[in-house]
Amino acid sequence: LQSELRGNFRRQGKRLTNVYARFQLEQTFAQNRFFGAFDTETATPAYTLFNAGVGTDVADGKGKTLFSVFLTANNLFDVAYQSHLSRLKYEAINYTTGRRGVYNMGRTVSVKVVVPLAFK
Repeated sequence: LQSELRGNFRRQGKRLTNVYARFQLEQTFAQNRFFGAFDTETATPAYTLFNAGVGTDVADGKGKTLFSVFLTANNLFDVAYQSHLSRLKYEAINYTTGRRGVYNMGRTVSVKVVVPLAFK
């Protein structure tokens, strides 16, 4: 189940255009119905992820976009989770964490800058 709340703002001042802010919720329910014969599949617990992001275009005085900048944070609360379809959840026990398998990424924060190029 995925839900997203997003606000778009066309112009903020003279230099910022296409400003947006978003908040996202990803809810995955427990997978308790599985084919358990021969240890081919196991149950997977439920998890909830919260993600957020902001972004804008930065323009010059004439309104031409110079670059776009985006800031995104995923898994804000650093939830340890495994996707039910992940084949890595069947790996051996990790003695550092005491858990079986490889878990998905924890909290990630990224910045992206996009510069448009025009060739004549």
